[in-house]
Parts: sequence; structure tokens; C-alpha cells
Amino acid sequence: MKTYLPDDKNVKCLGRTMMTENGLWMCYSATGAAFRFHGKVLKIRMLGDDRCENADMDGNLARVKVFADGECKCDVMMNKKETCLSVFDEEQYLDAHIRVMKVSETAMSTVCLKAIETDDD
Repeated sequence: MKTYLPDDKNVKCLGRTMMTENGLWMCYSATGAAFRFHGKVLKIRMLGDDRCENADMDGNLARVKVFADGECKCDVMMNKKETCLSVFDEEQYLDAHIRVMKVSETAMSTVCLKAIETDDD
């Protein structure tokens, strides 16, 4: 497996995002990252902010979706500090346009695209 950081060489930023040493932070709804994928295995590591493990949030957590060629492959509420999203684990090679998007409102916390793990070259 290879690990890629979500920098300007590896992803196209969608909306107003912020790159830090931790990864690509998404605050606003419909912000995220897009990239091309060719491989069998794709995992995306996400970080939540300090609010994600707060039991008092009552379901008001950041929500992230991952799309492959327009089809939703992952839909998760960020209730852990770090989450690994398994998008693909296939026997055949796939080509796909991937979009990682925060779909909740700003008040529901922020999330960070920490890393992209793949067998892709």
C-alpha cells in the first residue's frame, strides 16, 4: 500500500478548504477534494475535530460522503477522532473519479482528509 497526502499534486480542492500539516481541512458544506483513481484498493483516512467525540452533540456531527463516478460509496458521521473509510477492495483494477465531500453544515464540526491509501501507482 502507498500513502498519499492530499496536497496540490494529488488532489483538486473543492470549495474553501485549508491545507495544514495534518491534511486538508473542510469546514463548509460541499467542500472537499477530488482525484482520479486506478487500482484495486482505496482507503481514505479522515480526522475529526475536538467535537467529534462529544457525547452531548446529539447527532449533530460532521458528515462525510465519498463518491466514485457519482455513486456514493461511503456515508459516515464523524463520531471518532480518526476514521478509515474503505472505498474499494476489489480483485479487478478500477478507474474512477473520486470525490470526498463534507456534506454537513459548518456548525456541525469540521473534518480533515488526512491521507489516501491505495495500491495505485
